[in-house]
Formats: sequence, C-alpha cells, structure tokens
Amino acid sequence: MVTSGGDGGDGGDGRRPPASGFLHSLASTARTVRYEHLVAGVSGGVVSTVILHPLDLLKVRFAVDDGKVGGRPHYTGLRSAFRDILRQEGTRGLYKGVTPNVAGAGTSWGLYFLL
Repeated sequence: MVTSGGDGGDGGDGRRPPASGFLHSLASTARTVRYEHLVAGVSGGVVSTVILHPLDLLKVRFAVDDGKVGGRPHYTGLRSAFRDILRQEGTRGLYKGVTPNVAGAGTSWGLYFLL
C-alpha cells in the first residue's frame, strides 16, 4: 500500500504546495524589492522639496496677490517678495507650510521608486 506521506497537503515530498497566483506574486515581489530605491526616492523628494520650497511659496504668494491693498502684502517682483518675506518673517517665513509638502513629496517619490 502506497501512502502520500502525511496529511499536510505537501504531496509527500515535504514541500509546501504553491501559493495562489496573487500571493505567489506578492511574495516574489517582496523578495525582489530593492528598498534602496525607496530610500533614494524619499531622500530625493525631501531634498528637492526643501531646496525649492521658497520658490513654491513665492509662487503661491503671487497667485494670491490680487493687487488690492488689504490684509495681504503686495509684491512688485520676485526680488521684492523675497526681500520682504525675509525682512518681515525671517528665514522661517520662506519655509511656512514645508512639513506637508515634504511628507507628500517624500512619500510619493519613495513609492514611485519602489514600484
């Protein structure tokens, strides 16, 4: 009488049965993913955002400036805007709102490079 070698569903040879297609693909991907790519993407996103955020802030300030005198400052040009922000708010003024931008850019570029 020939037996299968056990009731574990392993076909008698001690190996596990193949996983379903999706799970097998997921496991294969997890093994071959290069996490260095994730780190590179996050780093690149964070560094580029920190360097370029002052320009993004100026862009937003110009977009909000409707030319009317009111509670918002009126800028006549790029240099005057940069100078006025530095004088009135200091260097920290150039980086207002940088935290959500860094989080978003780091996450999105990290996932882009990972996948």
